[in-house]
Amino acid sequence: MIVCYCQHDYFYDEIRYIYFTLKIKVMKKSMLLWIVSFMIISFGFYACEKDFTQEEMIEKKGSASKGGKGGGGKGKGGGGNAHDDVKYGDLYGDLLEIEINEQGIPRFDHLTIYTEEGDPVPGQYDYISVKNPRQKGVSFTFTPVRNADGSLNANHDPITINLDPQGFMLEDEGYSILQYYNAEGEMLPAVLSNAYPVEMGRLNLVRSPDDVKERRMYEVINNFGDGTVARVVRDYCGRLFMIRTEESGLENKPIDSPLENLAVYYELMTNGFSREASNRGLEFLIDPLPAETPEEMGGGFNMHFRLDGKTGVYAYNLENENDILITSDYDSKQLIANLAAAAISAASDKFGELKLIEIILINQFFGIPDATSIFPTEKMDYYTYNPSLGIVEKKVRSFINYSCDEFTFEYSRDKFSQTLVSLFNITYVDDGTGKLEQVKTPVGDPFTMEQILQGEITGIGVDPDRYDSKEIRTGAFGFANQADDYVQALVCVHDNETTFVWIDPTPTWGSWADYSADKASFYSPFVYDFGEINGNRPVK
Repeated sequence: MIVCYCQHDYFYDEIRYIYFTLKIKVMKKSMLLWIVSFMIISFGFYACEKDFTQEEMIEKKGSASKGGKGGGGKGKGGGGNAHDDVKYGDLYGDLLEIEINEQGIPRFDHLTIYTEEGDPVPGQYDYISVKNPRQKGVSFTFTPVRNADGSLNANHDPITINLDPQGFMLEDEGYSILQYYNAEGEMLPAVLSNAYPVEMGRLNLVRSPDDVKERRMYEVINNFGDGTVARVVRDYCGRLFMIRTEESGLENKPIDSPLENLAVYYELMTNGFSREASNRGLEFLIDPLPAETPEEMGGGFNMHFRLDGKTGVYAYNLENENDILITSDYDSKQLIANLAAAAISAASDKFGELKLIEIILINQFFGIPDATSIFPTEKMDYYTYNPSLGIVEKKVRSFINYSCDEFTFEYSRDKFSQTLVSLFNITYVDDGTGKLEQVKTPVGDPFTMEQILQGEITGIGVDPDRYDSKEIRTGAFGFANQADDYVQALVCVHDNETTFVWIDPTPTWGSWADYSADKASFYSPFVYDFGEINGNRPVK
């Protein structure tokens, strides 16, 4: 179950637990513990007055440990974001891996449900939408209460179904997924326990309130617009990366906060680069015109056309005759989707595979696509039982269509063959005072990121099978594979940060209107400041 931890509720829950535990012991032991419990409570009230922001509490809970991942079961939750019509007992109530097609649309079948008396439920609809859960093993035995056509059969014998390589029922053998469910439309316990739970991990952060997402987008824009960024590129794992001006004296850095990357992902998947910075948008990344003076608010980095606009995947500008500017809406969507895949990968856990079902869940909890989404949308009717009213209700769900005439995501590894990483040997020598000093010695020529992910360098903990086993495919699965590639690249360099150094580019422009060489590395072409961010909105 995914839980949204709000600022004061979370802290008070912790205090209540400590208090009542101590209170029980007090009744049995000594008055000393009364004093201790009173001190703890007093500290709790004091601490709650501190600036524990919602996003800090959520981010810590979401990324604390592998054990904190969401699991299966029929847990229900609520609250968090504005899309509360997506409940845990609804579209993805039990958070299981389910069958999804190339377009990114889940499979749902109609299943008639019955009252305790054995009659179809009353109302306009007597059926609900049910999913096809992925099952463990190559075959699976259970006792259904329905026949293959969905009709009830309380005396059904146990059946053994065979599963395809992905773990889904082979229905051409006379069985159907309708047999996974009981008369009331609930998944049979044996089926539920044999299904694969979705482990959301740090992506639980998506359940944070909408204002948290907005605050983080303000912070993203402030980071790029503080006057210290000369150029924007994509790093070795596809993230937005800030090349600093020489004048600033600051280190180059990526957008690495999980919540900030989720905010970037949401903006890209809903509005692309269409919204201005004043409206919490990312247009400044591709705006070709810089600010005319350092004091002028606005401008842009021209990233779209001068850099990634060449192909949509490279980490840095390749000056050769094959560089082509993006001019079509179709190619523009490829760039945006590829960048979005990197953003959601940077928001996810750094262990385990990032799967398509997690991305689909993120989209649903975020309300992606919305009415203005730049990507093609597929709408479907979804039927769910409302126990308080005793009827089935019809809802409309929207999904991004990752594979259609208007747009088909194209999975590409070109970026990894163009991203260079230097490998160093680490030795320690006496500095003459008895202290050991670290010395880095480069090992041969730089390697490409693809060589590293394919396991051509030994002893660095890379799983080449995970990289090589992914199919080069288009559509929704291609998008998920692209995102997971970025997770692998991030983990690979991050876990070997003392021996791997990404060869990041240096600024070659970034000045004012004339892009003159003498100004290029001293000025930022984009300046924007929302002011200090207090509460839910920035203060100018």
